[in-house]
Amino acid sequence: MTGTVGLLATLGIAVVACGGPGSVAATATPGVPPAGQPSPTGTATARPVPSIDRKFASQECAAPEAAQFDFWVGIWDVAVRSANGVEVSGTQTITKEGCYILEHFDAPLGGRAGYIGESVSQWVPSLRKWQQRYADNNGFAATYTGAFEGGAMILYQSAEDGTVRNSSRLVWKDIEPDRHLWHNEVTRDGGKTWTANIVIRYERRR
Repeated sequence: MTGTVGLLATLGIAVVACGGPGSVAATATPGVPPAGQPSPTGTATARPVPSIDRKFASQECAAPEAAQFDFWVGIWDVAVRSANGVEVSGTQTITKEGCYILEHFDAPLGGRAGYIGESVSQWVPSLRKWQQRYADNNGFAATYTGAFEGGAMILYQSAEDGTVRNSSRLVWKDIEPDRHLWHNEVTRDGGKTWTANIVIRYERRR
């Protein structure tokens, strides 16, 4: 999951999105609005998120792999922390509908309407990978593709056909039933090394 003017401005973070192979650009990232945007609340005055296409290349809901993301399902209190240590709070609601894992991200700050992010994730058997499509109400949209690696779920920014761009990735790690960590990581050397720009701590709401 998972500022007074914009969460990104408050955190003081530059992040990567939508770059080509090995490229780096300062722009939006899932769960974090770009600078200059109002703080998120999820109220009726917030701009809507564009509809996300749920038609993936293939589908097999009964596959064992289709349950791998079930750990993410639930309502979560999230703490969003930047590299400089600034931390703000928010909420993520993750539901499962058939094959789909659906995300709704809302980080209420300061009582202002603002940032909302949503995603649709699905196991895609023809790729033997998970794929996520993310969009927000600031116009950012991206596709991520990946799988479990060493106990962590790692999705790399990619093309729709699953071709990895090696510019940014999303990492779910230290996974326990009621908590886990999420990283937005970027690379400046084509994927040899990765740096976490955003860390989100998830605690399941009770």
